[in-house]
Amino acid sequence: EELIRKDLEIKMKLKASINQTQSIKENRRKDILGLDNHIEQLEMDTKQLFSGQNKKLVQENNKFKEEKSALRTFLSETVAQKKALLTCPVCLNTASPPIYKCPSDHLICFECLPRMNRKCPTCRTRYDGSTKGSVTGFRLAEENYEELQKMKAKLDAM
Repeated sequence: EELIRKDLEIKMKLKASINQTQSIKENRRKDILGLDNHIEQLEMDTKQLFSGQNKKLVQENNKFKEEKSALRTFLSETVAQKKALLTCPVCLNTASPPIYKCPSDHLICFECLPRMNRKCPTCRTRYDGSTKGSVTGFRLAEENYEELQKMKAKLDAM
């Protein structure tokens, strides 16, 4: 009888231990399921976050491209205007330094000046060597030429 009682006691302890182990196992399974759900939620949140940021980056990139295009257009127009200001009326090329002018501020390039028989090609004022009718360097046009070269370089770099 003593043996049966001890055997019964051991069986009860084993059953309690098995029940406790199964309870722990079930709790762990629930914990794992909870963590799996949490991981899935984090993955969805991450996708939404990256999707939102990606859209924002695409929008910013498009805005940057539009601004760059507008700047390029502006720079191209400004270069064309500077070229027009520096066009020699004789050869129709863009004048480069040294650039000369008549007393009325009409420019002429250094290559065409000797061919014009000392007359302005625009107003026909004679360059006679006196201070009133002499050909002089056109510093403003030369500065415009330097600005034109800088703008061309920036435009080419874009």
